[in-house]
Amino acid sequence: MADDFDVARAFASVADGRAACWQFIEGYAAAWFTPLTSSDGYAPSEVAAAEDRLGVRLPTAAREAYQLFGRRAGLTRTQDRLLEPSELRVDETAELLIFRVENQWVTEWAIPVGVNSDDPPVKFWADDPADAGWRPFLDRFSVACVEMVLSESMLHSDVSASRELDGDTVGILERRFDRLPLPDYPLWAKPDGPPVRWFSDGEVLLCDHSRVWLWAHARTAEALDRVRAVLPGPWLAID
Repeated sequence: MADDFDVARAFASVADGRAACWQFIEGYAAAWFTPLTSSDGYAPSEVAAAEDRLGVRLPTAAREAYQLFGRRAGLTRTQDRLLEPSELRVDETAELLIFRVENQWVTEWAIPVGVNSDDPPVKFWADDPADAGWRPFLDRFSVACVEMVLSESMLHSDVSASRELDGDTVGILERRFDRLPLPDYPLWAKPDGPPVRWFSDGEVLLCDHSRVWLWAHARTAEALDRVRAVLPGPWLAID
């Protein structure tokens, strides 16, 4: 039941593998938005056509993700974009398959081609003038999909807000909310800074962007008001 879904408890199973990641995404969509339907995924033939065009076999996790929720724009394309199967491409080295792009094409996310893994690691392009190149993002594609869904859906919701972070607010955040067990990963815009971290109390998701900016997404307006009270300061609405 969607009403029984506790995002913090449910997240604990994400480390169990890709099936647990898909189960989390299904539960999250149903509880915080609307349930996934068959129209939210691409047909197997559409994914197969992309593989034929590229001459590349997608790993199992990528095929499963596209077929389960790849069309669901509110979970995959609010700001940055999960590429449609027809848009998938390999990089100039033919070693990486690019599957997601930042909304101004400043960065991209990719998985290695030809790796013997059903759930391969993800890299991102760090557009750093001093050290540009591909860097590690998360060690499983399915976990990167969970991160994508949380990030994109936060910007799709009207029960969201954001604010600048300072040391005092970070301290309260760490004391009052439970950290979700998502592995540390870099903020693409600040690749050498502190990692991105996620927190929750079951009714609210909070994303700490490299100790610089905080994003909040709540299941209800009342829950979002509670966050503002716990973390007082100049909150901005997310349009």
